[in-house]
Amino acid sequence: MNNIIKYTDFLSYYLYQPLAFFILKFIKKSNITPNQITLVSLIFGILAAICLYLNLKILSFFMLQISFILDCLDGQLARLKSLSSKLGMWLDNLSDRIVENSMILTFILINNNFCVWGALLIFLNMFYSYMSDLEIYVGNKYRKLSTFEKVMFSPIYLLNRSFVILILSIAIFYFKIIFLLEFLYFYGIIFKIYRKIYGEIR
Repeated sequence: MNNIIKYTDFLSYYLYQPLAFFILKFIKKSNITPNQITLVSLIFGILAAICLYLNLKILSFFMLQISFILDCLDGQLARLKSLSSKLGMWLDNLSDRIVENSMILTFILINNNFCVWGALLIFLNMFYSYMSDLEIYVGNKYRKLSTFEKVMFSPIYLLNRSFVILILSIAIFYFKIIFLLEFLYFYGIIFKIYRKIYGEIR
């Protein structure tokens, strides 16, 4: 199980990943592919945004949770069947951004005074993701953070996708928490720049 469930953060590891693993037991011998699960996850994420727009908040909440459980499941299935691929990683990443930004766009549509902040949040989401992906593809190596640096940048650990989904889920019922996500992305970008300037192994 430990080889299949990838550790990211405690919320994902102890809640979403085990739920995905439960589903995995039933589909592991089927012909279902990880990319197909990614597409279904994307569909549920878009449905969550549509339900939010229609003011079906509880349904939107559950659709978003299902979308993220399936997002965990595609990776588990890929690792179990050794089907990991660059296409799968790209599709999974693209799906994540579409789901997140579909929810944010819907918040913009139902809150007229959120237009500028919402557009900024979409930009920060995409820019932070781009910087994170660039680190992976380029393969930059960074020195370990000092204790002070870990404390200073501790808020960005809430940018793991399970917490992003959690914040978006809470925002369905309490909209103002979305500004916490805006702050975290802004802080996360500062962290990435700091790591590039001061943290690279030379």
